[in-house]
Amino acid sequence: MNDPDRRIQWMISGISALWFTALIAFWAHGGLLYRIDFPGVYSIGGFFFAPTPDYIIPSLAAGVSFGNIYFAQYLSFFWDVFLCTLGAQLLARELFRTSFSSSQLIGLQALAATLYLIEPYGVTWGFYALMLNVFLYNAAFFLVMALLVRLGRCLVTGKQAFRWGDAIWLGVGVGLASPSSFPNLVRTLLLIGLALGILATVVLALVVTSRAHRSLVRKAAPKFTVGTVPVAAALVAYPVWLFLRTLLFEPGAVAAIAAKNSVILPNSFATLPNVVRLFGRSNFLALPYAQLYVSNPAVIAGTWLWPIRFFRILGG
Repeated sequence: MNDPDRRIQWMISGISALWFTALIAFWAHGGLLYRIDFPGVYSIGGFFFAPTPDYIIPSLAAGVSFGNIYFAQYLSFFWDVFLCTLGAQLLARELFRTSFSSSQLIGLQALAATLYLIEPYGVTWGFYALMLNVFLYNAAFFLVMALLVRLGRCLVTGKQAFRWGDAIWLGVGVGLASPSSFPNLVRTLLLIGLALGILATVVLALVVTSRAHRSLVRKAAPKFTVGTVPVAAALVAYPVWLFLRTLLFEPGAVAAIAAKNSVILPNSFATLPNVVRLFGRSNFLALPYAQLYVSNPAVIAGTWLWPIRFFRILGG
């Protein structure tokens, strides 16, 4: 990613990670924390036990912490937050690079990083909720979306280059955005597939009617097929194998997870329109203002500005 303000992005992410990690440490009194389905890693060998994105940063942190599991946990948490806020900045920059000046983009990136960390669930769930979305695969998903926006702008308008480095990083992002947990793996890959499908449909419609767009596709296609696809396939292979192994040899576990999620995510709320508007989790209903997002016409109209803006960027 060849952004001119890379140092500023790193500084914003560093400051964000410092204050946020300090906040969690203060809130938890420096204790060990159980992060959802992730029990933690206590040695560098943990990665070899489960070589998935979830274990990369915790294993490295454990390896340089000389057995201090408390320091390892908060060091791991710092880098998770750093990379997630960096990813939020990259996506914000790609979405709005044609709409704002360089100085305005810096402010927008800082705002994106801050808003991502200020988790509304924290109102009712405390520091546990603040840790829901700061894993390596969240940062990688941001990277994938940012590079898909860049690829889309390249194919639709030709105003932005999609380089070999971008193609390789897109493959890395797809691989690292694939968590080992069964439901999240499926959700993530389906969302990436949906984004690619929408992009492919738009590009195909343009290629049929425009010779200029055929030239753009011919230039980008080798980078995507050679730089992105093999890298993504290699990195996704192990998480997908874990999923298939569970599906084939432990169908009871899959059924139990499906039954649990059918209760946690009621069909009346976990719908595609809600997910597109970025609040498709049933936990959102715990917020005191949640009903505004499903009943107030003005608020509902406002939530559609995000997907509208996302598709608007394809036009320049």
